[in-house]
Amino acid sequence: MTASAPFDTAATAAVAVIRSELEDRIAGILHGCRELHGDSSRRLLLSQVERHSGVAIPIAEYPSSRQWFIGFVEACCGTPAGIRAIIAVARVFGLGPAVTVPLTCLHDEWDAAPTAVDAGEDLWARLRSELTATTRAAAVAACRLSPQAGLSLPPAHCSNGWLVLLHLAGRNAGPDGLPVYISYLEGILDQLSPETRAMVEHWNQRRAYELGLTGRLNDTRLRRGARATAARQNVHVILQFELDHLDPSTHLVSWWRQWDEESAVFERGARFVPVPPGDLEMLTEKVVTDTEALLSEREDQIILEFVLPIDLMHLPVERWPKESGSVLPKQLGCDYPVVVRSLERVHNPHWRRAWRIRWRTLHEKQDSASTWQIRDDGDGYIQRLDADLLSARTWWPRSSAALLRRPAPPRPSWRSSCAVACP
Repeated sequence: MTASAPFDTAATAAVAVIRSELEDRIAGILHGCRELHGDSSRRLLLSQVERHSGVAIPIAEYPSSRQWFIGFVEACCGTPAGIRAIIAVARVFGLGPAVTVPLTCLHDEWDAAPTAVDAGEDLWARLRSELTATTRAAAVAACRLSPQAGLSLPPAHCSNGWLVLLHLAGRNAGPDGLPVYISYLEGILDQLSPETRAMVEHWNQRRAYELGLTGRLNDTRLRRGARATAARQNVHVILQFELDHLDPSTHLVSWWRQWDEESAVFERGARFVPVPPGDLEMLTEKVVTDTEALLSEREDQIILEFVLPIDLMHLPVERWPKESGSVLPKQLGCDYPVVVRSLERVHNPHWRRAWRIRWRTLHEKQDSASTWQIRDDGDGYIQRLDADLLSARTWWPRSSAALLRRPAPPRPSWRSSCAVACP
């Protein structure tokens, strides 16, 4: 027996105690659901969880439904899918957020049990108390300190700093090998009391030393210090709209946020969500409002970027409303810089060389840069436009923009004009 074996045994026992208490709370939530009170409902629950788990889950007969749920949860936690399968079936049953959100939080805490034991009862209780009072916005900002945690926003159920910690404590280490919860705690130290902060720094230092990652921890702390000195940054909110060719009644919307100083780290909001065309303004307003709430304690400059296909270039996105429910709603263009980018250019890399040359010309030789007015003059116009633009090799790089005399009509000629004039 090694010298560390007694400690390992004690730690394993402590994890088992924490998880047993959490399993009892999960059983209590399920027992409180009227939809699951009948014998047939419980049999269906068990059957569905077995299907999601891919394994048989034997459950003994119990004299009360409360005992049955305790045995059910205990058995489920012994399978690879575990609590995840219970949550998935609860969603299928339509039990709603009042049930699925607490279950998801308890699942995170169940996964975080080894981290809780390593931190110690006193520090873990302090973190629970202080981070519960920390806003989601502050927690999201702290997540960005980790190369892996910053790739996406914490799930919606993580409504405060404590729930974000529980979620991250059960995740794999980041690309640098450092557990993501350590990077997160380093980023949120300013939200902690001085005594708790000192305890967290000591704990992180010990864990990094044990893992042979002290250098990585020091790098994280340097990033934290650099960020603290940056009082104002540019935050790009990118919304990408695409046509849904399988369902013309909807568009596919993706959106994310990206910081200037960390081009490789972004916070994904949604990906290819089907949205009716009439709801694009409302979705955009919600994304903007949520971003304002996220940055409420900072002075960052928000820049809105719309990545649009040619068919949607006519959308007046800069005039879309902000605070539409107020007496005097504002237009987005009044409060933020608005940039429109070409989706086709994203999908066609062979266009980018010409675009980069034109963009450089616009920046370096602004006086010599020119524009081209698009006028739909009937048959043969597109061919003439193409010939004019290509007539002189020394001229075409200076054409940096195409101007429309009126809103773009949804006609093939408009698509062709944009494709020729502004690849």
